[in-house]
Amino acid sequence: MRRTFATFLRSIKKEQYLTSIQSKFARLLSARRFPNDVEFKRELKVRNLYKIRSGSYWLRRLENHGRRERVLVDEYTIEHILPQNPKLSEEWQKALGPEWQQVQATWLHTLGNLTLTGYNQTYSDRAFCIKRDLEKGGDDKGFRYSPLKLNKGLGQVELWNEKAIQDRAERLAGLALKVWMMPAIDDDFWADSQNEPQLQSVF
Repeated sequence: MRRTFATFLRSIKKEQYLTSIQSKFARLLSARRFPNDVEFKRELKVRNLYKIRSGSYWLRRLENHGRRERVLVDEYTIEHILPQNPKLSEEWQKALGPEWQQVQATWLHTLGNLTLTGYNQTYSDRAFCIKRDLEKGGDDKGFRYSPLKLNKGLGQVELWNEKAIQDRAERLAGLALKVWMMPAIDDDFWADSQNEPQLQSVF
């Protein structure tokens, strides 16, 4: 990252600072290049978002996108809808099917199975229908009653299995394209940028 940004100086136009930065990013090559929307959406649905340093960042941004009254998501923790416990209950195994171990290994830490909640310890490894509908002491705790956008629609899901995870990942990845939009660069500015001398790679 340090070496990449060090090459930007010659491309920055002070009178069009943001656009010149966007143009420079769009023209990066090789491993430094920006993915297009198709690549971004495809990879976001299958990548392990939990065991990376910025894992909660994705969920926080998705939750607060478009909100005028921001949710204080720092008060929430990441919840695995399908639990992390390798010794899943019979109810979970039945929901996932005969290949339940493979389904868990594949989708556990991915976008479709992750959400935010204030009731992580309460949910624990319980069955999905309990996490969805849980009511206790007059305080509605289940996904069905959650005020978070990330949990929208979970109250209508009957069975949490591979298809449900994939369907939710598709929806959230579609939202992600609106949160992290590719910059639209003016054609004239793009043409001028293409004529700039290219610096040699520092790698």
